[in-house]
Amino acid sequence: MYLTPLSDSLKRRTKGEALFLRAWYYAILLRHYGGVPIIGDTLYHSTDTIPSVRNTYADCVNYIISQCDSAEAYLPVTQSGLLYGRASGGACMALKARVLLEAASPLFNGGQIATSEPLKSLTGYPDYDKRRWELAMNAAEDVIRTSAYSLYVDNATAPGYGFEQVFLIRNNSEYIFARMEGNNKDLESIWFPPTFGVDNPGAYPYLETAQAFGMSNGLLITDPNSGYDPAHPYDHRDPRFDYSITHDQSLINHYPEFQKIPVNIYVDSTNPSHVVAGLDAVYNGTPTGFYTNKMCDDGLAIQWFTYATPRCFPLIRYAEILLDYT
Repeated sequence: MYLTPLSDSLKRRTKGEALFLRAWYYAILLRHYGGVPIIGDTLYHSTDTIPSVRNTYADCVNYIISQCDSAEAYLPVTQSGLLYGRASGGACMALKARVLLEAASPLFNGGQIATSEPLKSLTGYPDYDKRRWELAMNAAEDVIRTSAYSLYVDNATAPGYGFEQVFLIRNNSEYIFARMEGNNKDLESIWFPPTFGVDNPGAYPYLETAQAFGMSNGLLITDPNSGYDPAHPYDHRDPRFDYSITHDQSLINHYPEFQKIPVNIYVDSTNPSHVVAGLDAVYNGTPTGFYTNKMCDDGLAIQWFTYATPRCFPLIRYAEILLDYT
């Protein structure tokens, strides 16, 4: 028998984190592959035959939920200080809400493509049950009732409740679980247009993604009462549109001018007779006519060599829980 030098509190936290991470990765497997073999706590030697028979979708959902419930008992609702970013009781509850919502959706709740067994039970529930929606709602409500999280609101910096700024703040009231990083410019170095010095930009939004953003009055652009003008497609859009997508004539801070300069994707508005495509132009820089702006730090462009944003990467946000509940 071996005694560990770990304190009781550290052993509890470590066990809770391990249980949560097991639930987290099983949830990823379940989303992508449907039912997978449940190994549990069994340990195998190199000469053992590891079971490869897939458990049903329902088995996996139940197992993930049980792991979340078990992990929650060992962890505080939130983590703070040096422990911020580690698994918490709130993260366990939020993961449970996410898994139950996906399980209740038509994609898995008796509506999967497979119609015969055993594949039907491996890729979802054999039959539809509307009570699964209630389970998902109750799980989301449990997170809300903790009062431990709230939407990050900052309408002073830019309108839109803080949607732009929340992704740049390492520690905020909206993040339930996040992948921690040091100060970085990871997204800007691949998502900014080429004129920002990006050699190989990527993550180009499609037109359909741009069109999914509504107007500032809350109506879809397809609604005849929305005020959408195809001749000026970027006017009066939901503020989250500009925060998420760089489009033609988007104003973005630029080095070395230290001012906002329009991104010329389709036309050089400062010289309409200039027909030579620039670095940022469609088919030259972007194949879709858009660049990704979401989560990017606009101030980084003018401090490229001296600054990196303190962001970490959200894996579960409180905004998701509110949407789950509704």
